[in-house]
Amino acid sequence: WCQAGLLISYSASTIMEIAIRLIINFGWSEIFGEKNWFFCEIKSFLDKNHSYFQKLNPSDKTRFLNRVESFIDSKSITGRQGLLITPLISVQIAAAAVQVTFGLDTWDYSHFSQILVYPSEYKNPQTGNMHKGETNLGGFMCFSWKDFQLGNQTPDDKINLGLHEFGHALRF
Repeated sequence: WCQAGLLISYSASTIMEIAIRLIINFGWSEIFGEKNWFFCEIKSFLDKNHSYFQKLNPSDKTRFLNRVESFIDSKSITGRQGLLITPLISVQIAAAAVQVTFGLDTWDYSHFSQILVYPSEYKNPQTGNMHKGETNLGGFMCFSWKDFQLGNQTPDDKINLGLHEFGHALRF
């Protein structure tokens, strides 16, 4: 059921957007019962675009994908300043959270329910300072989407905003 070319008349990004939006809104089991080719589309996206995921063995990839799904189902990811949260944004944020905690038994960041995503650096209303990201004890995290993406573009430069902020979240 994971064969390429099932929906040859649509672009890969269109299929991915549709699949992830359905999964985010309804969850795997409510729509599809068992995981099927939509699961494979997300797997395919991560195989092409997420260096950590690419290195996992097949059983760890399945566990990683299950955690991505669970993270998306349990968090509110909200765009700010006009940023539209697409399914691909949600998957990339969830993948960063899962990567940081992948070796841990407790990994769900239960103390954080809200993730705010700004298009670029934003002004913290309490301090007046410009931020690229923050982890707040009030139960929310913030990211500059521009800087989040920059962190993913060069996987070996040791600069990754998503991993950095989710690392802070482990302390709480």
